[in-house]
This record gives sequence, structure tokens and C-alpha cells, in this order.
Amino acid sequence: MRKHSFLILGSCVLGLATSSARAADSAAPKITYQDHVLPIFRNNCLNCHNPDKKKGSLDLSTYVGVSTGGGSGKAIEPGDPDSSKLFKAVSWAEEPNMPPKGDKLSDKDLKVIREWIAGGAPETSGSKVVINKPRNNLAVVATTAGKPEGPVAIPVDLSIEPVITARHPVALTSLAASPWAPLVAIGGQRQILLYQTDTLELLGIIPFPEGIADSLHFSRNGSLLLAGGGIGAKSGKVIAFDVKSGKRVAEVGDEFDAVLASDITPDQTQVALGTPLKMLKIYNTSDGSLEQTIKKHTDWVQAVAYSPDGRFLASGDRAGGLWVWEAKTARELYNCTGHKEAVTAACFRGDSNILASASQDGTIKLWNMTDGSLAKTINAHPGGVLGIAFAHDGRLVSCGRDGQVKVWGPDGSAVKTFERFNDIALRAAFSFDGTRVVAGDYTGAIRVFTVADGKRVGDLTANPLSVAEQLTTFAQRLKDLQSASDKAAAELKSAQEGAASAAAELKKASEAESAAKQVVDEATAKATAANGGKALVDLRAKPEAELATVKKEIESLKSALAAKKSNADQIAASAQRNRERAQANPADKAQAQRARERTKEAADAKRAYDEAAKGVAAREARVKALTEALAKIPSDTKAGPKDSEALAAAKKALAKARTELESASKMVAQKSKAKESADQRLAAAQAQEKTTTQSLAGAKAQRTRLEALANKQPQKAADAH
Repeated sequence: MRKHSFLILGSCVLGLATSSARAADSAAPKITYQDHVLPIFRNNCLNCHNPDKKKGSLDLSTYVGVSTGGGSGKAIEPGDPDSSKLFKAVSWAEEPNMPPKGDKLSDKDLKVIREWIAGGAPETSGSKVVINKPRNNLAVVATTAGKPEGPVAIPVDLSIEPVITARHPVALTSLAASPWAPLVAIGGQRQILLYQTDTLELLGIIPFPEGIADSLHFSRNGSLLLAGGGIGAKSGKVIAFDVKSGKRVAEVGDEFDAVLASDITPDQTQVALGTPLKMLKIYNTSDGSLEQTIKKHTDWVQAVAYSPDGRFLASGDRAGGLWVWEAKTARELYNCTGHKEAVTAACFRGDSNILASASQDGTIKLWNMTDGSLAKTINAHPGGVLGIAFAHDGRLVSCGRDGQVKVWGPDGSAVKTFERFNDIALRAAFSFDGTRVVAGDYTGAIRVFTVADGKRVGDLTANPLSVAEQLTTFAQRLKDLQSASDKAAAELKSAQEGAASAAAELKKASEAESAAKQVVDEATAKATAANGGKALVDLRAKPEAELATVKKEIESLKSALAAKKSNADQIAASAQRNRERAQANPADKAQAQRARERTKEAADAKRAYDEAAKGVAAREARVKALTEALAKIPSDTKAGPKDSEALAAAKKALAKARTELESASKMVAQKSKAKESADQRLAAAQAQEKTTTQSLAGAKAQRTRLEALANKQPQKAADAH
């Protein structure tokens, strides 16, 4: 594990800040380093971060020292506390936590530091501040940069005879999806397999005699497939294949170890590769010449990626190092520090504004390419993240040692988790249109999922049978697929009939409701006329409405009350611990001050809880009063003169009409729900029918190809004799 040097406080003796800074409003004095922040640092941090000690190369005793930062870069980002490494460390939002020993800084002190940074981090009240714009903008615009104007590249008449069929399945070593075609490439032993992602048909097998393909990438326009690999501790190369024909069009590298990662520039003029020899190399594709060698890495280079716009080149290593280089010149742009263990993968978003990196530390980190700052950390897979890939719309798919495959939104929020693999999930990628995910694990299992519902639609293999062996299994496979297709067709027909029936029933119920409303209107008019032209007023309506409102308020307040009670208990426990420490060490004035402060915070929290409890009690009393008042009002009592015979009859008719309307409205709600369920069933049946039809068509086409290949093989053997 790489050692981190930034913001590590040694054995600081934690003291309580004596700063008197309060929550600032527009009229409050400016919060400054000299008057408000330095006292906090002096009591909490300067034991380790002073000119003589400078833990992590960080000196917090002077404004210049804070502004300069430490061994891992800037400590503060004026105007943006959430992006400031210092604030994330002292608020324990990100490790390393400051201080590393003792309690976290009080909320009061954290508020002072946050507001100081948010206000531009001025040194004194007379300082002029320049506030940087927050840079953690994860908004994405889907891009089609690189998409070919003509037909996209799809394999044509490639052989599907395996180069080798292993006795047992092996771990998936590499996987890549075409950016513009329903095509996925899977690395196998001395071969690369190309599958159609809609039908799951095997479209071709490309020999890779160099060894195992540890890295696969499609070119930005999808016309080339880049394969990097080799034989460990012996040799390594990167080969560019034409996707349509499967032919080799370029070859670079003559390494002394296997190529672990590689990528090609959007203009296809350069290839970058990384190996266990700790070097990042850049080759010219036209003549295979070596153009650049970067020796910045301290361990195996396991991740290499060019940005879609061709401006950036990212590389990551087994020590957790991650750098971004200027693609054309190989000049260092950003040192992206933050991963605590090996960087396993890296990829750029389609607009090239965000770089994603995966690590054995279990996180995915998103980096701004405007300045190399960290935009987001996603705690993705406990034990380690091993594979990541972007969709065109900015979604991200990941997999890891927990055996899970997950989809994340452009903002880093969790979207979908698929069926868990039986072993470590190694690679994952979106299909070109983002509707499917292909992923594989250590046992060699490769699955295809639909993103919309998370269901598995099929399986692929990197270890296919020979053509002859595949043919012997096709009869049963076609029978199973035909059965599934027939079942899906029957379900679709049933779902269509159910949806039509539900729509008809809803229409009938809606018409009945409309008729009931008309009857109510007519009955209301007659009752009003019988009442001398005055509308009837329900004496129960107002208190019943208030009762319902107050009950909802109580429900909401009780939920908040539980949270306040938990918070008050936690703070009270912390206050008790601090008082005990103060009693045990009477000479420790800082501890005594901390105990007093925690006690005050506990009292404030208790007061807030008591106030909330009083609010609940008051509303419960109001509920009781309203309930008692309603009990005294007969349900059929109306305001107005004594009922005449005509008025009584009108009221009775109106009550009946309202009852019938209520019943009709309930029926509409019931039928609406039934129609919604029927529509969902229909949509699922349509999707399933489409999938099974495509799978059956693909299997039939593949059988035809297999039969043609089987017929050619005896002819080739006869020609050879």
C-alpha cells in the first residue's frame, strides 16, 4: 500500500477551539484566518503542523503555509469547502482524518472553518478574496464524437472455429464493447471472441498467438480492436485488428513482459501501453516506432486510457499512482492522488471532462479534467473495484471482488445492482446503446443483463466448443429456444388481451363515475332549491379536515422526534465521556473546556428534543379535542332551517348519490391500478418476446454458419491431400 503524506496529523493533543466565531449572516463580521481559524489550528493542529515538524509537509501556523498546502497539493480551495482537502480531513468526510487521535472537531469549529473557506479564505478582515467556482460539476452531455458517418463496423464471415478449447473454463482476462455497434470482444486463451450483444451470437474468433489478451479496446470509431497481452515475464505486444475482416493492421511493442493495459488515440496514430516493468510507453502506429517512455510509475502499470477528444492520456499503477498526461507531448498535467491501493482501471467519460479510476481500495474516483481535482468518491465494492466503463450518457458500470456488478448515475448515485456472480467479478461493459451490460468473473462465467429490469438474458463463453461439437449441441439448443419463443409469444398474446380487457373495464368505470357525478350535481341542485336557495353546509367538514391535517403533522413530527432523541443521547454520552476524562485529569484545562462545551451541546440537544416533544403533545391534545367535538355532531346534521318534507327527501337523495359516487370513484381507482399492472405485464411480455425471437434467429443463423464451416473443412482436408 502506498504511504500518504497529506494532512496526516501525528499525535496531536486535541484541544478545544476558543474561537468566538458565530454563524455568519450578511451583517456578521468577515471570518478570517488570523482572527478565527488560527486559534482553532493552534489548539488542535499546530503540535504536528508547525514550521519545525511539518507533518505531511503541511504548516498550518501561517497563512502562507495553509495556502501553499502539503505534500499532496493544495489544502484549501477558496470558495469551495467541499473540494478542500483540509476541510474534508478535519470534518472526517475523507481519510486521513484530522486529528487522527482523539475526538473530531466540534461542529462549532467545523462551521467556522467551512464558512472561512466558503467566504474565500481571507487572511485578515482587510484581505481581498478571490472565490473559485465550485468545480464538482458532474453534469454530462451525451456525445456522438467519433461515430462513423457510414455503416458501423461488424465482423463479416469471420471463422468461429476455436483456436483452442481448454479443458476447464478460465478467468475472464479482458472485455470491451464497441462504441457504436452491438458487438462485444472477449479475451480468451490465444484467441479473442466477438459476440453480437442483442442475439448473443458468436460472430467471429480472432487468433491471438502472442498469448493471453489482458487488454482490449475498440478504437473511437469502432473500426479497430486493440488487443494487448502476451506471456508473463517473457513477452508482450499490442495488435490492432480490423473489426470487419479480423485482419491485423498494426503491431507495436516488443516487451519483455506481458502488456497489462493499452489504448489507441482517436485518430489512431498512437498506442500507449503499460507493463509490469513500471513504464508507460507510447508507440507510433504507422511504423511501430517508440515515441515516448514515461518512467514516473513505481509499480506495474495496470490502467491506460486516452480521452475521446484525444487531449489526455491517463495511466494508473499497482501502487495507487494515477497520472494524467498531455496526449501529444506526454507532458505531466495532473498527479491524481487519493487511492490507497492499486489502481485497476481507468476510463474517460464521453465528453472527456471526467476521468474515472477504479482501485483495490474499493472506491471509484471521478476527476475533473479542468484542473485534476477530485470531483466524487464512490464507495463501490468492498475488497476492491476491478472493472469500470462509461456509457455514452455518463452512466458508469463497475464490478469487483464482492462478486457484484453495479450501474451508477452520472452523479455517482447507485442505479442498479445485478445478480451476484459466484466469484470475483473481473470485467464489465455497457453495450453500445447502454441498454445491456456484459460482465464476467474469475470462474469464466460471462453474463448479459438488461439494465432496465436487471435481469440476466443470457450467457457467453470465452472457451467455445469446436464447430463439430457445437453442431451436436444445437438441436437441443434450438428446441429450448423455440420452446422459450413459443412461451413468450403465448404470454404476449395473453398480456395483450389482458391489457385490452383492463382498458375496457377502466373506460366503463370512468363512464359510471361521470354519470354518478352528474347525479350528485343534480341532487345538490334540488337540495339547494328545497333549502330556499341556500347551499347546505356540513358542520363536520371543517373539524374532520383539521383532524386529518393534525394527525399527519403528528406522524411527521414523531419521525423527527426519534432522530432528535437519538442525537441527544449520542451527544449526552459524549459529554459524559469528556467529563470523566476531565475528572481523571484535573490539570488538563483543554479537556475541562471540552467537557464544558460538550455538556452545553448536550443541554442544547436535550432542549431541542423537549421542544419537539411539546409540539407533539400539543397536537395530540388538539386531536383529542377535535375527536370529542365531532362526537357531539351527528353525521347527518346540516346547518339551516328545520327540514321540510321536500328538503328531507332531497338530502336523502343527495346522500345516496354521494355514496354511489364514492363507490364509483373507488372502482375507477381499482381499475386504473389494474390497467397499470396490465400495461406493465404487456411491456415485459413484449420485451421478452423480442429477446427470445432475436435469440432464436441468432441461433438459427449460427447453426447455418456452423454447417457451412463443417462442410468446408472436409473439402480443405481433401485439397490438402
